[in-house]
Amino acid sequence: MRKSIIRLALLAATASTGSAQEMPRIPLILVTGEAHLNASPDLAIANLGVATQAKTVAEAREQNALRMQAVLEAVRKAGVLPQNISTTHFSVTPQYDYQEKRNPPRIAGYHVGNQITVKLEAIEKISDVLDAALAAGANNVSSLDFTLKDPKKLRIAAYDEAVKDARSKAQALAQAAGVQLGAIHLMRESGGAPMPIRREIGLVAASMAKPETPIESGEITVQVNVEIQFEIRQ
Repeated sequence: MRKSIIRLALLAATASTGSAQEMPRIPLILVTGEAHLNASPDLAIANLGVATQAKTVAEAREQNALRMQAVLEAVRKAGVLPQNISTTHFSVTPQYDYQEKRNPPRIAGYHVGNQITVKLEAIEKISDVLDAALAAGANNVSSLDFTLKDPKKLRIAAYDEAVKDARSKAQALAQAAGVQLGAIHLMRESGGAPMPIRREIGLVAASMAKPETPIESGEITVQVNVEIQFEIRQ
């Protein structure tokens, strides 16, 4: 009885496999659509800070606090809204003296660092903001990025252009082959994230605040690729 059941199961599996193999394949046209769109950035993001050093933690911290308060006041007056200013890093680090032959080396002083991130929608004023911060006591500008407040709009527009490009290519191929283009069988995409424009500035001394710091924002670029399989009408 058990052997009969096994034979029936094998016959059913064979019949099922044969049916799957006999299913007709759908003729397809495979194309890739591309789109490159540019947009002017509408948001500037700068990371700037104050670094101080003194023999004691209290002295280094107090010097840092006074200078950072002046920097915060300066960037607000330059046009940065309070809600667009945030502290992103604060550190207290001992400074060691390695010259004397001691084990462990003695602490010669302390370094205090305080960094803030500022966001500015009026990007044409970013030079004024940086210069005001440097004049007020900031001595470290680690990065400056230009980006978009709403990058989805540019990405969606790029998708639309890429799909149009793919359909245009598919129609040209179908016409050349003497067939008609059918419905979309499969579609997938890659890319689509606008990359911010980064300006690496590094350590900047406050004495560089004059003349005005030249800053160019450039353009944001998004590249999108879509792969589409169109059915061919018989």
